[in-house]
Amino acid sequence: KRMRTILSEMGYNPEGFRSRGVIAEDVAWADKIIVMGNAHLKYFSEHYPEVNEKIQLWPIQDPHFAQGTTVHQTVATEIEKRILDQFC
Repeated sequence: KRMRTILSEMGYNPEGFRSRGVIAEDVAWADKIIVMGNAHLKYFSEHYPEVNEKIQLWPIQDPHFAQGTTVHQTVATEIEKRILDQFC
């Protein structure tokens, strides 16, 4: 809920925004897989080693366990910056 509020404040429409686990169809569909931390990197290496060349690590704090909204704002801003720098 906090991240949806932050995204709205940044001018994005968070409708339908929900995190969920990755499934094989997601991995097959993706051209690039961006992970946020070593735990995610390890997960893909163990469960989907055939896609290692698709994976890019963005060492950004996972806000899941964060208290308050400061971390959420920082994470959203960092992700936005990286997307704009890399894809736009």
